[in-house]
Amino acid sequence: MTARAIGDVTAAFVQYRNPDRTNVPRRNSYDVDDRRARVFVRICDGSKAQGRAWRAAKLETVKAWIHRQWMEHYDGPHKLRRIDRFVLEALLSFVNYATGELYPCYKSIAREAGVSRAAVAQSLQRLRFHKLIDWVRRTVTADTAGEMGPQREQTSNAYHFGCERQMEPRARQYFLMALARNLAKLGGAARAKVRAPEPTPPLDPGTQAVFDRMEATLLKQESASPQNGLYPGEGI
Repeated sequence: MTARAIGDVTAAFVQYRNPDRTNVPRRNSYDVDDRRARVFVRICDGSKAQGRAWRAAKLETVKAWIHRQWMEHYDGPHKLRRIDRFVLEALLSFVNYATGELYPCYKSIAREAGVSRAAVAQSLQRLRFHKLIDWVRRTVTADTAGEMGPQREQTSNAYHFGCERQMEPRARQYFLMALARNLAKLGGAARAKVRAPEPTPPLDPGTQAVFDRMEATLLKQESASPQNGLYPGEGI
């Protein structure tokens, strides 16, 4: 390759709209149209009412889990922090209950949560470790496709909740209890549309006592979600 040709290639990359290369496709990423990237599943019956009940249960669960880890002096990996509740609440404000679609970028989550982009990235790793959220990396065709420069680039993750069954047993039990309680508030018609959750093994008396005390404590505190039940950014 001649010096001039090398110069042309260099100039093309310098003029590329993303010169810091932050959108370079990462390992285990799939095209947005690839079936492996189509991970979205309807939330409950797809209605806003049941979606909000599910969302509130998720937030109640992470709040309870954070409380338990701190009370029990948890020293394992990825200890949950209070910021994780705010990041999860911000993330869920973008979910489409009817389709389960959820793919906000880090910047949007950070803006909604009022934290930095780096804080969002770290928080999502903790939430993922504890099976509160999961995602698939996705790519799209780059603006430079067919020309000199990258042909594909990274886009926002596709978030989903297929990992819920792998949650720590006590946390999953609390989530199912909170979801059932929230759905019950909607009335019989709403409950009839929801498929009953798979039965979970009963907790031992000692563990059940811990959860009973935890729930009693949480009922005295302010809810993790807004009292008016409105969620800005919903349905994107």
